[in-house]
Amino acid sequence: MLSAAQRAELRQSNEAQLKQLETQVPAEVIEALRPRAVELRTQSMELVGARLKGAGM
Repeated sequence: MLSAAQRAELRQSNEAQLKQLETQVPAEVIEALRPRAVELRTQSMELVGARLKGAGM
């Protein structure tokens, strides 16, 4: 699993990307996509955890 510092860095990176995207896409679109993005990140982290567990880590 990621350390707390790594998770914080990942969150900051995601927010920076969103801020950059806001200059190109209407804010309403970003807000509409935010819940799905959270869902996909959570699913991705669960898959990473399962892979690590399967590898015996």
